[in-house]
Amino acid sequence: MTEPFHFMPQLRVDNLTKALAFYHAALGAEEVSRQCAADGRVQSVVLKIENALLTVSAENDQSHRATPEVTPRAQTPTLHLNVACCDAAIERAVQAGATLTLPPRDMFWGERYGTITDPFGQQWSFSQPLSGHAPAEPPAAPPSWGQAAA
Repeated sequence: MTEPFHFMPQLRVDNLTKALAFYHAALGAEEVSRQCAADGRVQSVVLKIENALLTVSAENDQSHRATPEVTPRAQTPTLHLNVACCDAAIERAVQAGATLTLPPRDMFWGERYGTITDPFGQQWSFSQPLSGHAPAEPPAAPPSWGQAAA
């Protein structure tokens, strides 16, 4: 990496070995680098998925809870990947152990889109552009600050 990334998500998981195996099988993740503790245990790994970087770290005594507790009021952020084939990417993730949460479908904004939840509670979305499809017009912009809605 010649330039630093200005935004790189970091996931904390309770079983780093299983998470790395899942992300490799489900998303085609490739290891870029790793950091180890003094005793040799792997603490975090930077993965390349498509053209994005993601850090996956082992939970430890100093970190926050690894696996998110998802309730109706608290959800994890969704990690999004633009892929060549949305259906194939989602099928691969499901075959590797993910839960399908939104089957792939053609969306009004001109993409095929679907979502999964991985075995560690992280939510992922996948999309691909629909060929020959012009995106729908976006909704009207909200009123500017200080203006009342009509």
